[in-house]
Amino acid sequence: MLASKQLPVVFLAHVQGPASGQAYRTLNQECRVISQLLSQPRTPHYLPLHKGENLSTEYYLNLLGAGKYNRRITHLHLVGHADGQGLMMASEAGEFPLTVSDLCTLVDSLPFLDCVFLSGCATPELVNTLLKKDVPAIIATQAFQREKETQQIAHAFYQFLAEGESLRDAFSLTSRRFKKLKSFRVRYDVETDEMNGLPFEEDDLLMPWGLYYLQDNTPFLIRKPKARPLLQYLPARNHWRKVRSHRLSFTSVALILGLIAVSLVVSLQASYEFNFLAALYP
Repeated sequence: MLASKQLPVVFLAHVQGPASGQAYRTLNQECRVISQLLSQPRTPHYLPLHKGENLSTEYYLNLLGAGKYNRRITHLHLVGHADGQGLMMASEAGEFPLTVSDLCTLVDSLPFLDCVFLSGCATPELVNTLLKKDVPAIIATQAFQREKETQQIAHAFYQFLAEGESLRDAFSLTSRRFKKLKSFRVRYDVETDEMNGLPFEEDDLLMPWGLYYLQDNTPFLIRKPKARPLLQYLPARNHWRKVRSHRLSFTSVALILGLIAVSLVVSLQASYEFNFLAALYP
């Protein structure tokens, strides 16, 4: 069962502070659930790309810049914690530092990126930097300790996204369940190189949870994803069996008609020979 066309990709990755076994399993669980939600519809809209437990973080970071995926990634979901210096990518082998500069380089390699979801790892610096990189939308939550609510927000958002809602509508439906989520429309001032409308200062430790987007990028938020029908090989195979059975029945009919024709010819020939002999020997 495969998609008839290439699906846009939701890239899921783990980020966290000091690694621990239980913390890593919690982060991994959030990505697994999101991956399952996006894979449920019979006509999917997205392909989840989830960092597996047996693969290194470096491998998946390389996928971001690889030609196979970089033009298909539309959503980047980062789970975990961050500080003012950047993110720590979690893996079984340890941690992989991802600075704000590194993240910007990765974002630059994704020409069709619509949204970055910072699940529990948002900071004012990250949000401000991503907006300046012209990322259409950033969904930001932050938690100094993993909170169940951050997972629930992410699961609800991707459930609506999987059902074919636009990015704006998926967030709006999610915010009805979680009242603390707000929407912030931001305007970029070219002269001062500043974002106007952000509800925080860059050095603030706390920031409101919600959707941050540039006013000029509103069309990206209201665009609905296209469903990609699946190729069902089993029905196709059954259809071929029916066609083949019809072909066999046609062959059988032709064979029977041929045998009847041959028998008629033989009968006529025998009758002719009998009449010929009868005429010679009356």
